[in-house]
Amino acid sequence: RAAGRRLRAVGGHLAGVSRRGLSSAADGAAPGQASACRAAASELTQLLRKGEEIAVVAGLDGYVDNIIDVVDARTGPTEYTPIGTIADLGSRISAAAGKSGNLEFVIKLEKLGGNGPIMSNAMLAYGIKVTYMGMLGLPAPHAVFGPMVAASEEAISLGNPGVTDALEFNDGKIMVNKSHHFKDLTYDFIKKSVGLEVLRSRFSKAKAIATVNWNSILGMTGIWEGLARDVLPGLPGPRRLFFVDLCDPRKRTREDLRRCMDTLQLLETHVNVLLSLNFSEARQCLEVLGGKYNGNDEDAEASRVAAVQLQKLLGIHMVSIHQLASCSAATASESYAVPGYFTAKPKLTTGGGDNFNAGLLSALLIGCKLDTALRVAGATTGYYVRNGTSPSLQDIVGFLQNLPPLDRLK
Repeated sequence: RAAGRRLRAVGGHLAGVSRRGLSSAADGAAPGQASACRAAASELTQLLRKGEEIAVVAGLDGYVDNIIDVVDARTGPTEYTPIGTIADLGSRISAAAGKSGNLEFVIKLEKLGGNGPIMSNAMLAYGIKVTYMGMLGLPAPHAVFGPMVAASEEAISLGNPGVTDALEFNDGKIMVNKSHHFKDLTYDFIKKSVGLEVLRSRFSKAKAIATVNWNSILGMTGIWEGLARDVLPGLPGPRRLFFVDLCDPRKRTREDLRRCMDTLQLLETHVNVLLSLNFSEARQCLEVLGGKYNGNDEDAEASRVAAVQLQKLLGIHMVSIHQLASCSAATASESYAVPGYFTAKPKLTTGGGDNFNAGLLSALLIGCKLDTALRVAGATTGYYVRNGTSPSLQDIVGFLQNLPPLDRLK
């Protein structure tokens, strides 16, 4: 593919089972998982070239990610032991209350960040034609976005990126965001900066539109409302997939989240909305809609039932929920939960959810069945956290044909 065609800057069923919880074999794999994955790999092999025919418009955030260890003990200029768990960090901070404290951060990696860029980067690895609109940098994109910009069909920078300090631990991560540049990211700003005709033109050529990080982009609901009024109604051809990820809405008011849910229903009148959530986000969405998440955080059957609930309550095309060791999805006509590919010792966790999203959307766009798409999505995350890079579709075929060692989730 020709690199970087255009750059603009202006003013980012459990294996075969759909209704029972996740069980684990001695090696951490669910019964029947290997054979189901080989079948998914066979299906995917028949569709490998289709990504080159598919265009996606994605946005709107953009971050420079610093992947960080928090030092527990320093033993030399380059030798140290990192704090192992979030609980240990909490204890360290609590012990400083009423006194003072010092934390040393070691930046292990500076990389492309933001839910939109990471998801787009992973879709590009799958051969999808991506046009990205988002906060990449002015007057030119920040260097961390260079490879993504070069591989994209077009990159339209709307402003300067935020910065995320991703503190990684054995049991999770703490994301410290600085995103004050995003306060001006509104529909009126985009309409003035990019123009309605450009929006209509790019959306008309796309098979899917992905808008992620509702949590950090306070103007996102208004952006959706503007698109539903001015852009989406006139798009020619088949209905587009409209992919949404909220990205942890805990800091937003419940009124904001309810308006968000209402706006997804408005979008559904013009496009097929796919809402992708983790289990925490699913709980929050169910709460504001009057539903309830029944089960623990890693109960695959509870996740599938929650996806069914949310799809019915919202009346949108699809709801997907991903957990550490499984994932699920529901449409009006089918629902599945499939086991994942958990490792207790990941190389990189920041961006794992965005790679899941890229795998799910890409697999659906190239024509995979829903249960296969879930396996591809989970494998995309499984490959990414083990290798620290997004896989190609051929990589995923190999991953599914020959599963790596899988760990039990304790």
